[in-house]
Amino acid sequence: MNEPPDEFDWLNAFYRDLEGCEEDDELGVDVDASPVIQLVDQLLAELVSCEASSLHLLPQADGSVAARLRVSGVLVPSRHHPLASSLRLPLTARLKIVAHLDIAERQRPQRGLLRFGKRREPLRVTITPTRHGELLVLEFLRAGQAPETLAQLGLQPEDLALVQRGLRSSPGLVLACGPRGSGRRTFLWACLRALHGPRRAAMSLDYGSLQELEGVAQVELRRETGFDLADALRQQLHRDHDVLLLCQLDSLECTQLAVQAALDGHWVLARHNTSDAVASIFRLLDMGIEPCFVADSLRLVVACRLLRRLCAACREETTAEPDYERWCPGFLAAYPSAVHRRLCRPAGCEGCGGSGLKGVLPIFESLSLDANQRRLLAMSPYNQADSLRAGLRSLRASALLLAQQGLTSLDEVLGKTPGP
Repeated sequence: MNEPPDEFDWLNAFYRDLEGCEEDDELGVDVDASPVIQLVDQLLAELVSCEASSLHLLPQADGSVAARLRVSGVLVPSRHHPLASSLRLPLTARLKIVAHLDIAERQRPQRGLLRFGKRREPLRVTITPTRHGELLVLEFLRAGQAPETLAQLGLQPEDLALVQRGLRSSPGLVLACGPRGSGRRTFLWACLRALHGPRRAAMSLDYGSLQELEGVAQVELRRETGFDLADALRQQLHRDHDVLLLCQLDSLECTQLAVQAALDGHWVLARHNTSDAVASIFRLLDMGIEPCFVADSLRLVVACRLLRRLCAACREETTAEPDYERWCPGFLAAYPSAVHRRLCRPAGCEGCGGSGLKGVLPIFESLSLDANQRRLLAMSPYNQADSLRAGLRSLRASALLLAQQGLTSLDEVLGKTPGP
């Protein structure tokens, strides 16, 4: 029999390293003297110690691997960056094995789940073929640390009262809008906890949701098998569920089915990819949903963002005069005490790794339609933008209020919130 090609010699050596390994109690993976296995353990430990949300392993043109962590929403180099080219293929194979993926598949994307730590916290592993090799992204979600109640989300008192009032109304559609990584999923799970109870049947439909809630039937959608959100919604539309938690409404069919479910008497909680709360309403209309259906089904729209928090140990007060009216027209009229307050900027110290930023802050923009707004929206929807925004505290205004307290920087405010 012919000898295997040289390109697979690393794989033979890798499998020999796995033989006779003992299982580590902390990681739940095989640990021995293999440098590759030790490297995986070290990367996972760094992911936890840095409180990062994900780990990115990107192959480079020279064969090395760029190892970066997403900390407070920003990618920063790992202390193992860059990884040597000799480790690229064994590292990829190791992560495929522990995530129960096909080790021989290199031409198609794959997604798996790795359980990590004594509490078996989940890591979603996604693999994408690129020009120079396979990109690996490990997304870590501390499900056990997710807020249990709406009050723990960080909502301002008026926003909290509006959300609670919306959830006490008759069943309908609740939308959380914003970009990926803005806290939409966390907000909707808090809403689900508020609605869920022993007298209600709840179900979540998502592509690999990592949160758990006792008594909620969780359905994992899989695009590779053709079982997507539209298929799942069609099956559940006329079944006996009180609350449906959905992933992002990314097509006309999914949106129509979600609105139909809300009109049929279900609570429907879903993510929406728009910049602010009012934009979500007009997105529904632009997709072809009838204005009367939007007015009748919609209960609550909440825009979410996460701002990076200034490090309290090293933040510095700026000397420049803030131009609030240019950044947010009407801000000084609504908050006259803001005129004499200075903003702060990041400086950098050892505690924050020199970035001047440490942790994140959530901000929200909440909109709940009253009876008059519903009537006007059904009659002449595209003329109601000003009336919908009346009395609504925008994301920009909420962010500026936090900046005045020295909690975040002006760059974060202007970069993360939609302007006038």
